[in-house]
Amino acid sequence: MFKLAIAATATGALFASPALAQDECVSAIPVGNETLLGDLVDNLGLSGDDSSCAFNDLTDEWYSYTAGGDGMLRVTTCNPGTIFDTTLSAFFDCANTEIVCNDDTVGAPTECQLGPTNLNRKSTIEFAVTNGTTYFVRVAPWNDSFSTQGGSGTVFEITFDGPPIAPSCACDWNNDGFLNNSDFFDWVNDFFSQSGPQGQFDFNEDGFQNEQDWFDFVNCFFTPPAGCPIV
Repeated sequence: MFKLAIAATATGALFASPALAQDECVSAIPVGNETLLGDLVDNLGLSGDDSSCAFNDLTDEWYSYTAGGDGMLRVTTCNPGTIFDTTLSAFFDCANTEIVCNDDTVGAPTECQLGPTNLNRKSTIEFAVTNGTTYFVRVAPWNDSFSTQGGSGTVFEITFDGPPIAPSCACDWNNDGFLNNSDFFDWVNDFFSQSGPQGQFDFNEDGFQNEQDWFDFVNCFFTPPAGCPIV
């Protein structure tokens, strides 16, 4: 089943693009900080996939989220497009190492009410993430039903709201996460030895390896842009 991936442009306008349905962790849909429309109409469920905080929620959809920075990731189905009683859970891996699970959002905010019953039946989870680490998120219907508790179908709308992507630091030459003398000495050695593949030392990415790359690296190193962790 195709899904619609909805994202905001710089002007705030929304656009949609297709995303493939995946109902197993190993083939989870990669996502970023965005809102997605999904449909479980043709998804399957396997015994053992049910969440720790729910009951018999076997039919599911999986997403993979790679953190772009350290911080908190909030995932919620408390959106107008969600029309069934959801559960949400997050995992460190595809071996069911669960991080957090939620059936009904804590505090019962108005936006989490479902259908004509206006009951708090939509889900929200929040947990700490580490830059570069991939996490797996599962959405499913409580008790494998799309019509109870005010539900009226198989469609859901899920939002991933995590830390912004950490700025890159091009002159962190050894990619150890710090800008220090080691980067400068490694750059000098690599630049003059030219031991790497062709194009590796094109620091300014202008298509040529020459003295301008040297000057641009030195400028970056001594007047580092925002995002360069100086130690």
